[in-house]
Amino acid sequence: MQVLSVFTALMLALFANVVYSAAIDSSLSSRDLNVTEKADFSDFADVVGYALPDGRRKIDFYTNGVLDGSAIETENGAQFFEADGTEIDLNEADEKIAKRVSKWRLAIKFAKLIAKYGKKAWNYIYCVGTNAMWKCGDEYLGCAQSGIPPWQCIEGIVCVGASAKGC
Repeated sequence: MQVLSVFTALMLALFANVVYSAAIDSSLSSRDLNVTEKADFSDFADVVGYALPDGRRKIDFYTNGVLDGSAIETENGAQFFEADGTEIDLNEADEKIAKRVSKWRLAIKFAKLIAKYGKKAWNYIYCVGTNAMWKCGDEYLGCAQSGIPPWQCIEGIVCVGASAKGC
C-alpha cells in the first residue's frame, strides 16, 4: 500500500512538471513591471497597473487608448470607477453589467474577483502581471465562479505561463 502511494505521488509530480513545462513559453505573456502613469500605453493595449503615491495599487482599463475605468486597491478589496470618476457599485445586478461594452463588462467582473479575494488577489495580479492576467481573464473568471481563487486556478496559471512562477 505504501509503495502504491509513493508511486502515485511520484507519477503525479512528474506529470505536473511535464504539463507545466510543456505549456509554458516565456513569449506567451509579458510582465509589466515598473509601469508608471507615463508608460507607453500602446505596449499595454488594455490594462495598466501601477502604484499610487500613497502605496495603494491601481489598474486602469483602456479601449483603443481611451480610459474606460479604474480599480483602486482598498483595505477590503477594491473600489471601481467609471472614466469620469463615478464609483461603480459592484453589487449591481448582472443584467445592468450585461448592457456594458464587453471588455468593460470583463473589467467589472475582475473588480468583483478582486473585491471577493482582497489583498491576496491584488498581490497575485501584480505578481503575474496585469497584462497577462487580462489576456487570461476568461480562465480566471471561470475559476472564480467555481469558488477557486486566482492563485489556485490551474487553467489561469497555464494560460499566463512563466509569469505565474513564484506567485
